[in-house]
Amino acid sequence: MVVVTEGERIDGDVVVVESWWGDLRPDATLRIPELAAFADDAARTIDYERHGEADATEPRVVTGRRMVLFLKSAEDGWAPAAPWGGFGVSIAWIESGRVYVVVSRTKGPSALAPFDKDEAALRREVLRVASARVEADRRLEQIRAIPDAGVRAKEALKFAIGTEHWPARDVAFKVIVECRELAAPHLCSAFRDESYAVLRLHIITAMGDAGGPGVGEDLTAFLRTELEFWKTVAPTLKAGWWNGGMPWDRVEALRRRYGLAHEALYSLRKIRYEGCAKVVAEFRDYWASIPQLNDIGGGQMAGECGKLLRTIAPR
Repeated sequence: MVVVTEGERIDGDVVVVESWWGDLRPDATLRIPELAAFADDAARTIDYERHGEADATEPRVVTGRRMVLFLKSAEDGWAPAAPWGGFGVSIAWIESGRVYVVVSRTKGPSALAPFDKDEAALRREVLRVASARVEADRRLEQIRAIPDAGVRAKEALKFAIGTEHWPARDVAFKVIVECRELAAPHLCSAFRDESYAVLRLHIITAMGDAGGPGVGEDLTAFLRTELEFWKTVAPTLKAGWWNGGMPWDRVEALRRRYGLAHEALYSLRKIRYEGCAKVVAEFRDYWASIPQLNDIGGGQMAGECGKLLRTIAPR
């Protein structure tokens, strides 16, 4: 993580001004051809829509004279640290101490907008997160070294709920899945525990990948609960609800529940749990009978039910 300047011309050649984290030193010159995409002012215009009109001191366009780049090394030079979004989401543009970053939106494309921290606050947060990631990696290595697979899975789950770093969290769930059926009791316990609710999608996926006793029963009971929920909610929904027409927080909550149910079906298919057949058939029939549900993804949910039922059907 370095502060760089493009100078007067944005062409992908930058000079390091400060190093916040890593081995690069001030005055180092970096060649990052992708940054030339920001040469046009239109690519650097700030969208103030979310924050009201800019006052007279706010810039309309960021200059590139001071930027924080979040980088990782690549075979041919440097790549954006973010796994998606390219350099657009791996740059913080600095103008007179103010920070501007690309933000995502529930509707419409992402846009460059003011950040809620100034440069000094951003630097403190970056250093805090980077230091915490080093500590997270150290703890993961300790967990990997635990010889008892059941204990290893339990500790990895505790780590996953306690860390704010999603890459480290993903690694923790890989560790859990590697424990196979010995992870099942801990996954099932976490699945039923509301304190793990933010990880429920990860847990459902891991249950399908690890398998083991109790997994099929718990996922089937979950689907039964979800079927009853949708039977209550579906009559109140209008066609096209997935894209709005109601408070957005409710749309997002329903989308999350949809995603959990769909992942539970997929996990049951992975473990080929025959005991779910009755509930899944009921789920499929109800879903397919309600147009405002079945229209989502072109019948995706009912289709996943069908795939599961065909997988577990007697041969």
